[in-house]
Amino acid sequence: MKNFTKKYKFIICIFLLILIGILGYKTYEYINVQKLINTPINELTEEQKLEDFEYLYNTIIENYPFLGVNERKYGVDWEANKEKYIELIKQQPDFKVALEQIVSELNNSHTSILSKDFVENLIYYYKNISIFSWRQMHLRVLNNPLVQARYGLDINTNPYLNTDSKFMENYKSNAIVQDIVEGKVASIYIPSMISYDDIEQDRKLIMEYLNKVKSYQALVIDIRGNNGGDSSYWQYFLLPLLLKEQLGVKTYTFYKEGKLVEEYLKKSRQNILKVDDLDLSSFQNLPPEISEDFKYYTENKLDILPSEEDYIGFEGNIYLFVDSNVFSSSESLAVYTKESGFATIIGQQTSGDGIGTEPLITMLPNSGYIFRFSKEMGITSDGTCNNEYGTTPDYVVPSAKYPDEYINLDECIRKVLELEKIDIRELN
Repeated sequence: MKNFTKKYKFIICIFLLILIGILGYKTYEYINVQKLINTPINELTEEQKLEDFEYLYNTIIENYPFLGVNERKYGVDWEANKEKYIELIKQQPDFKVALEQIVSELNNSHTSILSKDFVENLIYYYKNISIFSWRQMHLRVLNNPLVQARYGLDINTNPYLNTDSKFMENYKSNAIVQDIVEGKVASIYIPSMISYDDIEQDRKLIMEYLNKVKSYQALVIDIRGNNGGDSSYWQYFLLPLLLKEQLGVKTYTFYKEGKLVEEYLKKSRQNILKVDDLDLSSFQNLPPEISEDFKYYTENKLDILPSEEDYIGFEGNIYLFVDSNVFSSSESLAVYTKESGFATIIGQQTSGDGIGTEPLITMLPNSGYIFRFSKEMGITSDGTCNNEYGTTPDYVVPSAKYPDEYINLDECIRKVLELEKIDIRELN
């Protein structure tokens, strides 16, 4: 009995020591965060700035998928430039400017130091996110007291959480519909893939127009200049109106084994596979670093069905106009179109990075700046890296710029008229 009592007391003591240790660490952490919150950004020590850079640098090396692409496409060996970036931080008095310059050399629009406006947009976007979503990782960052202080945020009173906010104002006018050739060629111009929750005006406009032109000879979907947004716009709204039958496309996403990527994969509830188990020889154009630097991959099947209620029944030819600004979720439409044959693509090579979901975000530990980065390498069915090559149109034209003045100077439209055997004099 005595031995049992001694053992019991020993366990209690160990438990209390652990509890005291945890409380002590939490107190230390709280005091440290409060100290950082009250430190103006221009008063961070050089050591603190270099610690933030080290965190950013290691995050990129361990998680970021496009270092090889950056070197091949832009001639930038980012990993080898570490000493150059350290010297820049020491010489540049504005820490944020230095960070932005360093990150810009990754040459990826999904990878950046976030502005206050962007952070507020994220708060709006994630306001109703499910507690089971992997995006809770992002809320954890956005709710960090240091982030709140550095960006001057109040997550409870943020104006972007109000449906009458300027964030919503930006999307009151989006799609433009018009005939290119009256009675023959229709067009829908979509400058942004706005959130599926905000498309009511576009839905009404486009559905009314499509019902009016469903007997036309051809339809143009013009996404030139569209650098992304929410893929739900075309996956759940636009294409189900137009598809005659179910069309499926298969793509792949490859991941490194960094800490943040592994946390994402664990919480995303996908079927995660090992690169070592994949027959890489079955892909014609796979980047060489896949076998060396990547550990995981997923197979992605996107099936889009005609809408049971709203299918338009358009029987003419469909064309997709693209240019070098097409990126992210608008690029995902270009990929789907190219892989499925849903429409004929006209324009110029797109910018890519349209396979996967939104980038990850993390906080630099001393400054509180939020750093965003692409987390996966999207690969098409033949092994082509979408970020590296984008989408090649079926018909490449000399200039694909959306016309500001005269529609008959538009090379993309001229190509449609040629393919449809319509005289250019019939243009409006």
